[in-house]
Amino acid sequence: MPDLAADAARLGLPPVVATERLTGGYRDDNTRLDCADGSRYVLRRYSHGDRAEVEAALARLVSGAVPVASVVAVEPGLLVTEFVPGTPVDVLVHGSRLPKRADSERRPGAC
Repeated sequence: MPDLAADAARLGLPPVVATERLTGGYRDDNTRLDCADGSRYVLRRYSHGDRAEVEAALARLVSGAVPVASVVAVEPGLLVTEFVPGTPVDVLVHGSRLPKRADSERRPGAC
């Protein structure tokens, strides 16, 4: 298991007091970080290629036009955004969580 508290500290976040792995991610590991000052963030760890910079740039580009969590920090393989409570998109669109696909079912370049 990655050292989430160490990642958070290196990225300049307040001390982490609790974590919760978030479900619904298609292929990356998303963890909510609850910090000592009451702030909450999502740390995304990329398990299939590094798209952190691309996703951060896209989030910054569309902010203001569509609801998107603010980017807090980015480094190769990691993206931190603010935590925004709500209903996951897969539940809104499909009425239930979509199952994760096995690595063997993924196509190169597919999201």
